[in-house]
Amino acid sequence: MSIADVLTAKASVLLQDRAVVPLLAWMAPEGRALQVVTPPTSRLTLPLSLALVGPDDRWVVADGDVFYDGLTGHHLRWDGECFSPDPRAQGHAPGFTVKSEAATGGQLFLTLEDRVSSGEPLAGVLAQVCQAVLGYPPTGWGRNEPAGLRWDRGHFTEELRSRPGRAVVVCSAGMVATTSVMPLPDGSHLEQSTIVIGFADPSTVPVPQMSGIVARLPGVTAASAQVRFGRPDLTVEPRWTGAPVPIQL
Repeated sequence: MSIADVLTAKASVLLQDRAVVPLLAWMAPEGRALQVVTPPTSRLTLPLSLALVGPDDRWVVADGDVFYDGLTGHHLRWDGECFSPDPRAQGHAPGFTVKSEAATGGQLFLTLEDRVSSGEPLAGVLAQVCQAVLGYPPTGWGRNEPAGLRWDRGHFTEELRSRPGRAVVVCSAGMVATTSVMPLPDGSHLEQSTIVIGFADPSTVPVPQMSGIVARLPGVTAASAQVRFGRPDLTVEPRWTGAPVPIQL
């Protein structure tokens, strides 16, 4: 069940006037687009921002009489069923181009796809990246935030195999991952993970080591990495922080 402030045939619209908006279980849109409306002073947690992947999923920032997408800066309008891009508007919304007052850090974004054979435990790739970059395994996981379950790879595997879908995994306050698990006809599973690690100093992102780390991961069929700029705590502000820089793997 979803609790929506506005529910239409196309969208579940949630009004969230809080400093930080997390990914919560009751935000499930039940086949509708998820549209989260906040003031410009709000931030999204990384798992919530990564969950807005559908064509009509949006972070809608209400800045006075202006509505814009907090992830792209595009002007939005309400069309009676959902917020959608405003074809009459030019450029980015002014609020999106305002410089953040917070210190800018570096964020390592790693996207991985791997295939896990039947009978093998899940999350091996994710746990190996966490160990290689941070020096210790994941600390917790859950279906939403806060990820309140202690990390146990066996429990994670049992839960995600019995109820495939999306989960949130954390290694520390500065590392968050979202992973989805899909069963395949031959009994194996396809894992797709986005792992993000924050660094207070962008120059300390371990760019030279990433190709070697990825090369040692078992079963990886696709991988990409990039450095982005933003808050080291991995919360997302509704403003432009610069273009991502790809890492050659």
